Amino acid sequence: GDDLPDADDEPEPIPAGLQPKGDQRSDTVLLLPSLFKGLPATIWFEYPTFLRLTRDEARDCTVDLSDKRLLPLLFKSDRTINCILNVCKRSGFTRLLKGQSFNLYWGHHLNERAMRNLGPSQVVNHFPGSYGIGRKDHLWKNVSRMQRQHPAAYDFCAKSYLLPRDREAFERDFEEGEVYIVKPPAGAEGRGIRLINKIDQLPRGSVQ
Repeated sequence: GDDLPDADDEPEPIPAGLQPKGDQRSDTVLLLPSLFKGLPATIWFEYPTFLRLTRDEARDCTVDLSDKRLLPLLFKSDRTINCILNVCKRSGFTRLLKGQSFNLYWGHHLNERAMRNLGPSQVVNHFPGSYGIGRKDHLWKNVSRMQRQHPAAYDFCAKSYLLPRDREAFERDFEEGEVYIVKPPAGAEGRGIRLINKIDQLPRGSVQ
C-alpha cells in the first residue's frame, strides 16, 4: 500500500535477478551543504562509472554523513530502472523492498493519503499535479494556452499537434521532407518515439 511511514521497516537483500550490473554500492554518503543559510544539505550524487569521469566541482565542500542515526539511507522504487538503482548505489543508498521507511521514493505518483503521510526526511520523484507538465499531451495544452496569453514569453516551444484531435491541422501544415517527432502521450524512457517524414507514416491512434 501507499500508507507511510512504517518505523520498523528493514532493508532486504535485492534478489540476484534484480541486482543492477556495473556499479558497486558506496559505503560512504557525501553531503553537499546548502549555499543558503538555514537550508539542509543535499546528497552528493556521483557520475556513472561508464562515463569514466569524476565529479570534481564543489567536491571539496562535501562532508561525510557520519550520524549513525540517519544511516542507512533507503530508497524504494516500484520498477527496476538500472540508471536509478545505480546512482543510488553509487551514493550510498540501500534499496528498500518492503515497507515505507524510505528516504527516497522513485516510482508512480503516490495517492493523496500517501503524500500527506510523508515525513520531513522523505522525498519523492513526483509532486501533486506534475502530470500537467510530465505528460506530453498535457504539457502542450498548457504551453499552448500560455502562448495565446503571453506569446513573446512562450515562443521557445516547437508547435505540436495532439492526434487524432489535430489531424486536420497537422495535414494542412505538413511539409514533405521535413522530419517530425511522434510520441505517445504518456510514455516514458523513450518508448514508442519515432521519426516520420511522410504523411502516410502518421499513426491513427492518440499521439503527439
